[in-house]
Amino acid sequence: LQRWLKLLRKIIWFYLGSIRAILYQVYITLATSTKIGGGGEPFEHVRKMYEEEEKKEGKKASSVIGKRSLSWCDAATLEEVKLIAKAIGKNITLNDVFVSCASSAIARQLAEHRQLFTTRTDGPLSHKHHPYVNVAIPVHLNGGFLLPGKSVGNNIGAMVARIPGEINNYDDNDTTDSSVDTAVQRLKTVHMSIQKIKNTPAPLISYVMAKFCSDFLPESVTKYIFQNANANAAFVLTNSRGSPKKLHIRGQPVESATAFFPLPPGVPVGIVVGSYAGVVSISVTAEKWAIPDADKFLGWILEEYGRLRDEAVMIERKGKGKEIFKSSE
Repeated sequence: LQRWLKLLRKIIWFYLGSIRAILYQVYITLATSTKIGGGGEPFEHVRKMYEEEEKKEGKKASSVIGKRSLSWCDAATLEEVKLIAKAIGKNITLNDVFVSCASSAIARQLAEHRQLFTTRTDGPLSHKHHPYVNVAIPVHLNGGFLLPGKSVGNNIGAMVARIPGEINNYDDNDTTDSSVDTAVQRLKTVHMSIQKIKNTPAPLISYVMAKFCSDFLPESVTKYIFQNANANAAFVLTNSRGSPKKLHIRGQPVESATAFFPLPPGVPVGIVVGSYAGVVSISVTAEKWAIPDADKFLGWILEEYGRLRDEAVMIERKGKGKEIFKSSE
């Protein structure tokens, strides 16, 4: 009887969760649809402005369209990131931390684009700010763990969440994302947004749909569906879990390892948060028209991470936690 009840609970969860996931996907897609007054994919305005600018100057092609910008670095120890997440909230994950940091960097990049094109063209980049942006998050269906005798394969689904972007009273002349009261506030909001969709079968649904489209539909149709399935996401962020210890090749240690994300159709920014030998690294792969200077963009991510760490230390000093940072200082 217990087995049948457990199976029934799973069926009910899948059924209700699927409805919730589909409705949420429709909501965030419509919320960013330009056809009904939404802001669209935030960086789409940037690409159009570059194209219009190049046409006015009589050039056949933009100097940035079709090019990529890259940057990567080691960000922190894995232990420190986990301690920061634990200090802020017991259910906050490493992914939550860096999705939050990346969303802050996205807001600063959009503000910089707006300021740049306000001075270089006849009007502002867009009459609308983007208080919220969508992020696509790939999810391994096995939870990121490889079972004995199994390979990584292509058992990967995805989910899209609506998270803070340029929120509250934003100042066009301020590119420091000062609209967010604290980095912790942003992180907690990001966590709640991701948690809503994480508790549904969204990754499994996306995996089944992607496999069906790839196996049975024409390539052009599949590409169109994939471009619209990302719900106008401004960026995609994934976590790459590496070996907890240094690997060796012919007796020589591999000191660091970094992964890069191949940009999916319609998404201009890809971020990989990797871990290897206890160190967390970050890589940025982006369309150059969206992120002209990937080093600068990555610096903004690290600045937000620094603010998170400082605020986590303040939380500790106020007696809301133990001296969790003593070992990492």
